[in-house]
Amino acid sequence: MEPSLKEGQIVWVNNWSYLLSNPKVGDIVVFRFHNKELVKRITQIKIDSVEVVGDNKADSLDSKDLGSIFLKDIIGKVWP
Repeated sequence: MEPSLKEGQIVWVNNWSYLLSNPKVGDIVVFRFHNKELVKRITQIKIDSVEVVGDNKADSLDSKDLGSIFLKDIIGKVWP
């Protein structure tokens, strides 16, 4: 799969997206992990967390490395 975003690309992030609705599989989100902000796609939703993956699966730091991402750590949804 071609990456949806390019490294260094500037994106808009809606940090109100999940105040009234829940994350969905396929959403691209920005989240905090160890004082870094990462951008990944949601692949699975759990009760209080999500699994994420990068579009460049061969060279991506994602849930296989990071584990589940807590919903409280999601900053917002990337707007296309």
